[in-house]
Amino acid sequence: MLSAEYATLKYKPARSALQLARLILLGASIDHAGRLGGQTFTLSLSRIWEDAVAQMCRDLEPQTGWRVQSKSIRPWHDAIGLDDKYRSLIADTLLVRGSDRWVLDAKYKRGFGNEDRNDRFQMCAYAAGFQAERATLVYPTRCDQKTSRRVLLNTTYGNRPLLIESVACNIASGPESCKQMLLQNLFADK
Repeated sequence: MLSAEYATLKYKPARSALQLARLILLGASIDHAGRLGGQTFTLSLSRIWEDAVAQMCRDLEPQTGWRVQSKSIRPWHDAIGLDDKYRSLIADTLLVRGSDRWVLDAKYKRGFGNEDRNDRFQMCAYAAGFQAERATLVYPTRCDQKTSRRVLLNTTYGNRPLLIESVACNIASGPESCKQMLLQNLFADK
């Protein structure tokens, strides 16, 4: 790309992607002094997926009324939990609408349809810790699924209903397709 063309991208979203591509092509590496890596440039695909799910929910806020609170943290109440930042519940995306709360946890791994036992327990902990009536595992897929939403648990917890579910987003179809899937399967009134 010519430098004049690159300059026109100064304020466009594509600029960040091009800067990242340039770093990768130049063989950028992680700081050797920090002992964090070698001759590679690494990306956390899990983090990118988490951010993408949160952004899709933000984009849908005008249509759904659900406001996004990303990276909501709930510390444990034991002495160790108060002093150790790693001993806390950290929700990828917490959605809030009035007094209703809903936790979404983006899982960048295979598993839709065969959800891991620990992931199911994690969603129960999120529902209790964030006082949410709904908790959803969001998996990326690369092809269309026969089913893109599964109810894992539909019960009551105390006096409140609790729904724990799993959804699959076909990321091969692009972000707009994923956003439409979220709108149809998650945000539709059930």
